[in-house]
Amino acid sequence: AIEAHRRNRTDNYCMGTMYWQINDCWPVASWSSIDYYGKWKALHYLVKKAYNDILITYKENQGKLEFFVVSDKLEQLNEVDLIVETIDFNGKIIWSAQNKIMVEANTSSKVYSEVIDKLFKGKNRNSVFIRTRLVLDDELLSKSLHFFENDKLLHLPEATIQITVNDDNTIELNCDKLAKYVFVSVEGEEVFFSDNYFDLIPGESKTITMNTKADIQTIKSKIKVISLCNSYQD
Repeated sequence: AIEAHRRNRTDNYCMGTMYWQINDCWPVASWSSIDYYGKWKALHYLVKKAYNDILITYKENQGKLEFFVVSDKLEQLNEVDLIVETIDFNGKIIWSAQNKIMVEANTSSKVYSEVIDKLFKGKNRNSVFIRTRLVLDDELLSKSLHFFENDKLLHLPEATIQITVNDDNTIELNCDKLAKYVFVSVEGEEVFFSDNYFDLIPGESKTITMNTKADIQTIKSKIKVISLCNSYQD
């Protein structure tokens, strides 16, 4: 909904969204994005990304996938590389395209459109996703993934996630297959992670940082990582 509201700025219909409530006043299961203890829930991590200064968002419309770029920046960006890839859940790129675009200041614009069937290359829509990147002078401005079905309908593989805890309070994660909504936790310890509940793509390393008073050896012995498929597999 947040992405749709920001995208609708294209038609001068809506420019954004405010949501409530942000935190809980007592321990409870609720729709807030921060719990009573100050920990970020999945919602808060995802909303942070939905409010990026430069956002790539999508709309399926009459058999086509439309790509929009929303920018809250006050300067126009020229000669930006728009890189679009269709990737299967094993990490194989099955289709790709690259174009030069202009990202206008303080606006929402449709920058690309493609026939959805062309993107699949004969694959099932339950087992592929789109990765879109905006790159300017080798700097990644924004990245976004688009799945063609609701989470419960995706044919998610059982991924093996490798995790390395470094002495500088960073964690590096890798996987052999798509791992959706990767959740990192440390049992019994107060740890804030710079990112969590993220999608991990095969062949793409992910590094997050920790803020904690616990020592590294304690973290290494208690750290745990799961993804969405672990929630319904034995």
